[in-house]
Amino acid sequence: MNDRILVIISTAEAGRAHAGAMYALNALKYEWMAGLQVPGGPGWSRGQPG
Repeated sequence: MNDRILVIISTAEAGRAHAGAMYALNALKYEWMAGLQVPGGPGWSRGQPG
């Protein structure tokens, strides 16, 4: 599994950008993304998790 993740935060509101950054940091810290599968990515077959 690739251990890289790209987080893009796009907003003109500082509060929302801060909340998005905190969510991203916690997602990395607590490994929330470890079980995530992107549709069409590795492990998917005909649109179904494989």
